[in-house]
Amino acid sequence: MIRLALILIAIALASSVGQCGEVYVERDASGRPVALVHNGPSAELVNFLKDNADSLQTVETVRLLQHNVDADEIDSLSKLKSLRNLELGDHPDEVEIASEALSKIAALPGIEQLSVFATGKEENFGWLDSLPMLRSLTLSSDKLYSKEIFPQIGRLHDLESLSIRCSFPVEDFRWLGALTNLEHIDIHAKVIRTGDISALADLKELKSLAISGHALSNKQVMAISKQIGQRLDFLSICVDGDCTIEALSGFYNLNKLVVQHAGTSDRRQRVVDTNFVLAIPGSK
Repeated sequence: MIRLALILIAIALASSVGQCGEVYVERDASGRPVALVHNGPSAELVNFLKDNADSLQTVETVRLLQHNVDADEIDSLSKLKSLRNLELGDHPDEVEIASEALSKIAALPGIEQLSVFATGKEENFGWLDSLPMLRSLTLSSDKLYSKEIFPQIGRLHDLESLSIRCSFPVEDFRWLGALTNLEHIDIHAKVIRTGDISALADLKELKSLAISGHALSNKQVMAISKQIGQRLDFLSICVDGDCTIEALSGFYNLNKLVVQHAGTSDRRQRVVDTNFVLAIPGSK
């Protein structure tokens, strides 16, 4: 809904210069262009930037929502010297990104937030090393990458926020150990084998953890609690039927707790009662 609202605002604010087919310009209160939204043929954006790049040097955010994103389109974004936030697609089942298009992102070193919602067969994300300013990374696709992505992400030492949706098993969390600036982790996977989770203890800045797609056992929840329970202020997990209050009691600094039972779609359904949740010191 938020993304739709932004697009509608973009349409409403688009000027005669900032609108070309399906290219829309979002402006701030002073009239400066701050974002581009594109939902059309690649050539349309390429030509638009060729003609208008000089007047768009305050643009910090680009959202590419069309069904196919190609290399020329990504390459054209290098004209936007203030670009900080790049969002490719808005639904992983509807957008396809060519491998060569992803590698072109390496030519955008100012990117601080990158979100990829798309299908494809890309497995080499070594180009992420070329984004020294990257602080927030979202990869949401069942087909875009394989488990080889984990050691590549593990080299992004300045990341503060990481969100991953994948279809292959997450075997352990050792690859997170070097990401000591992480404050937020959101992992959605069909199978999560917590295995060696000792790396979580090294994440001193971690405040928010969300794990979904796989039901954690009582033992897994207790293991996570032992490593990082006291430092979290937000926790969202899916659990199986044997999860107990004792397993959750180690998360005693939470401001918000969301517990979903395996097999339900109601994220408000808790394995513990509300009185327990409210009894956690500092919880709301």
